[in-house]
Amino acid sequence: MIELQRSEYFAFSKPLAADGALSVGFAKGVRGFWRKDVTRMIANLQPYMPVALSIVDGPADITFRFSRELRTMGLAVSPGFRGNAGWDLVVRRGLTRPLARWMMLHELGHALGLEHPFNDSDGDSWPGATVRDTAMAYELGGRPPKFRFRRADIDAITGLWARW
Repeated sequence: MIELQRSEYFAFSKPLAADGALSVGFAKGVRGFWRKDVTRMIANLQPYMPVALSIVDGPADITFRFSRELRTMGLAVSPGFRGNAGWDLVVRRGLTRPLARWMMLHELGHALGLEHPFNDSDGDSWPGATVRDTAMAYELGGRPPKFRFRRADIDAITGLWARW
């Protein structure tokens, strides 16, 4: 699904995986079921990735964190921004667990090279895409959907990482 691919995002992640692996870690305060949720998300994604994904304690290529100060529900901060060595995936503290899980998945999509379906700054978009189609959509409607990447997301991720 080329409409979801963002080469600039992938360009940030590709050097992090130069050793054939991407590590995923957690900032202070992310524990318990949050770690279990992310671990499950990574395990479900691994079959589609040509690099090893691992959960680590300590410094990581991709770090999940929570913030009370965040004005949006989530934010993916790319490597190099303010000296970041890797991706910081920030989710607003205080969201319901289903919504926070969805935001973690969505922000991980950015770190793996995905963009929002409505973004046409690179000459493509997917008008009308919803969360039933992609984890990168915003239209949540009522209850947050199942905590997994959609077929279009997997196709876009494998398309990008196949070039790795």
